[in-house]
Amino acid sequence: MNEIIDQQRNRIDEVDKLLINLLSERFDAARIIGMQKQLNGIHVLDKLRESEVLDDRASYAESKRIDPGFVRRLIQMIMDESKSIQNQYA
Repeated sequence: MNEIIDQQRNRIDEVDKLLINLLSERFDAARIIGMQKQLNGIHVLDKLRESEVLDDRASYAESKRIDPGFVRRLIQMIMDESKSIQNQYA
């Protein structure tokens, strides 16, 4: 196959692994937050925070020339998983 294509596919493979490692870190933080919310009687869902996060990430994505709608959907999926993790402690 084309050498440039192979190099870029390898680059993508490495970036995918980095993304997975970062998701693992994010979900570790979600576990800690879930435990703290449970200890302090705080509900998992925080609509204001969720809205602020989505707006911020969409704006940041746009500054990086990435479709903000795509990033909103992606971050929403990640936040949904984080809420599921937090609910394990509720």
